[in-house]
Amino acid sequence: MHRLRVTESEYRTFFLPGSMEPGKPPRVYDETYSKYAWDMINTNSVYAANQIIANYGGHTLTVKERRFLKGQQQYGWYQAYKTLHLVLQDETGRERELTLGSIADVDGQFKFMGLLGHR
Repeated sequence: MHRLRVTESEYRTFFLPGSMEPGKPPRVYDETYSKYAWDMINTNSVYAANQIIANYGGHTLTVKERRFLKGQQQYGWYQAYKTLHLVLQDETGRERELTLGSIADVDGQFKFMGLLGHR
């Protein structure tokens, strides 16, 4: 699951500076802020991943519905699909809901910006 997430280097050198409006200059953050921002998103994602594995691991799940609760947004260097919400069906037919976080699209390559893990 963590291989599907942006790395610290990607986040601090590409996504954070590239989070400006299209056509605007890149954002500039000092070392302290970019490290803090990464630590926050990473810590939340690690805990969320553990929660997701505990709640959904070992099951065969089918996606029944997918939507982005906060829509889409074009940034200077990437497209963001904000707050992916899934309705899943497990092998017994039980429906479950999972909100995973936001996804970044860089020229057709997709990665999670952060995980939420809400049920």
